[in-house]
Amino acid sequence: MSFPELPYDVVESILIHAASRASTALTLCLVASWVRNIAVPHLFHTVVLDSYEKHLSFLENLRLARPQPSYGTAAPATIPLGQHLRHLYVDSSGADMHAMYAQCPRLESLALPASRLIAFATSAPRVFPRLRSLTVLTHGPSSVAPALYANPERVRPFAGISHLQFRALPTNPLPFEGMPLLTHLAQPLAAPGVLPHEFDDLLARCAALEMLVLTASVQPEPDTACRLLAVVFRAHEKRMYVVPRTASSPAEWRREVDHGGTSVWERAARFRLDLSL
Repeated sequence: MSFPELPYDVVESILIHAASRASTALTLCLVASWVRNIAVPHLFHTVVLDSYEKHLSFLENLRLARPQPSYGTAAPATIPLGQHLRHLYVDSSGADMHAMYAQCPRLESLALPASRLIAFATSAPRVFPRLRSLTVLTHGPSSVAPALYANPERVRPFAGISHLQFRALPTNPLPFEGMPLLTHLAQPLAAPGVLPHEFDDLLARCAALEMLVLTASVQPEPDTACRLLAVVFRAHEKRMYVVPRTASSPAEWRREVDHGGTSVWERAARFRLDLSL
């Protein structure tokens, strides 16, 4: 049996599996218009914008929404590209993203510098019903948090966040009161000498919090030092975890959200399990 004679559901399954890799999905888009219609949702499922050129290219692609014929049907499907986007990584460089957020209402996870939080909060839809994970890549200016606090409308896009991770120590905390569903929070441990009780106020502000993960960078024996810190913090409050800090990169973030990579929450849980705590 030749490929065109296969049942549609078999063909679709083959192409969906092949399109799970971005490079393959891009190649499939060049095969035929109906194949492109299957591949595009996977191509735009996870997007990393870590250069100015990628910013401009992505903004231009968002404006493309021409009908694409679907395999096995005469009816064309018109779906804006932004509707396919689930995971977005935006670095500190690049073009103005104000016009983008409203076109991507199905975001589930977002990574961006602190300096872009206000732009996101002011230009995004009031609520992202599926947005659950936010990673803040840099600490940003100290004015970010007060600006968010000053206007309750700016907090609304964060209302559904359950997992919040700071890659750098935040200059000021975000308005946790606007995140009633927050259950997982991760941030760097400022210094090995920080005491567990210094986080009591933070835990009290986040009533639903299940995990507070502190990523530690200590020398000369980071693993041994982190094990000791993990024991001390766990003895103070069982929701507090300590785990060695690892290098972060856009590629690592993509593996975590799109290919089942190990998240900081999973690393913290395994680290504690290894200690039999």
